Amino acid sequence: MNKKEKIKMSVFIGFFLAFIYAVPMTQGIVERTKNSRVQALDILEDAFITPYRNAKKVHDRAVEQAAFVDSLIANLDASLVDAVVSKAAYLTRAEEIADEALVGLGDMKKTAFTINRHVLIDSTTSRFWVFDTLNSRWNEMLRILGMGGEIAECKMQANRIKETAERVLRGNPAPAPLSVPFMCAKNLRHIFWNDHYLRPYEKELENSSIFAEYFRPKMQYVRYLLFNDLGEKGVLGRNNWFFYKPDMDFLIKPYIRDPRSIVVDRNDKPVNDNPVAEIIRFKKQLADRGIDLLVVIIPGKPSIYPDCVSKGLRPDQAGSFSQSLPMIADLEKQGIDVVDLFKPFAQERMNDAVAGDSMYLRCDTHWRARALRLASRETARRIKKYSWYQPGDVEFAIDSVDVNRVGDVAVMTTLPLNK
Repeated sequence: MNKKEKIKMSVFIGFFLAFIYAVPMTQGIVERTKNSRVQALDILEDAFITPYRNAKKVHDRAVEQAAFVDSLIANLDASLVDAVVSKAAYLTRAEEIADEALVGLGDMKKTAFTINRHVLIDSTTSRFWVFDTLNSRWNEMLRILGMGGEIAECKMQANRIKETAERVLRGNPAPAPLSVPFMCAKNLRHIFWNDHYLRPYEKELENSSIFAEYFRPKMQYVRYLLFNDLGEKGVLGRNNWFFYKPDMDFLIKPYIRDPRSIVVDRNDKPVNDNPVAEIIRFKKQLADRGIDLLVVIIPGKPSIYPDCVSKGLRPDQAGSFSQSLPMIADLEKQGIDVVDLFKPFAQERMNDAVAGDSMYLRCDTHWRARALRLASRETARRIKKYSWYQPGDVEFAIDSVDVNRVGDVAVMTTLPLNK
């Protein structure tokens, strides 16, 4: 290769590199001028800084746990020899220490489970059982203190906590400088070869891109003009009605307890997503405290106005299909008090012509005042059936206020349709 060809090759390579790096360099310069972090460098931070920083933070929190339990034991010991301050005051201070320890423990667990900003460690591994043990022992201490337990019993529990806190501290030593390269090398597989990191990282770059912010609304508007496409968050219905896409997906996908709805985690293990079981558990927790649970499930806009979604659907099908309906049935079978708004909403929407408006805003997911009043009446009717209900002596008046706003679906589309 002669000198002239080398010059041409150098110019070509320089132009190619300038073209490739022009976008991230421009983005980085703009972010620095705005005094915000350079997102393109996040991957380097997660690869070479986050492992050491997290390890050090977990160690510091483990040291803090040991200090909390030492402070707790010293407080309990002082209560045995102090004849001036009451035992109740020492127990109150012990409760404060336990509360502070649980807050710090929660932060330590979150940090220990975090590999980087997008990837978490499987918290079911045996390495992390000691965190749950420490958490349960602090909670047991709070239970004993809340019942006004004897100092001797509190000290026994404090010694159990001390033993577990020392195990946590031994398992999370201070990171040595020489261990940092090993930690970083071990961490690389969670970044450069992990789609759970690279995909959200790429999404962050796309969302923060100054070029996307400038060109995306314009391209989106062109797509809307050509194809009536509102983008990834909106669906254009009939008569220029806007619907939120997750509402549409919720309307047509199988019920959450249907086998077709089973999803798996990153380890291909089925995710136990059973909202009915969680609500039942929550009701029991409330009942133990003498509190009634009333569940009010809100109908989505497309379930009440299906005819505005597609001309193949009819107004009389309003409120007849949604995966919320089998959930309501399941909850009622389990003795859960539920307010079913689907039937009254479906009936009331037939009065749109008489009322002169719809129950939902045309470009928004929210109700008009008419739907709000109906939901309030139905919920109040059910509340009045409880034995503890007593009519109040305060009277309220309803007033009307006109508010001009851009619908939330219209805002999410980023289209200049309301300007």
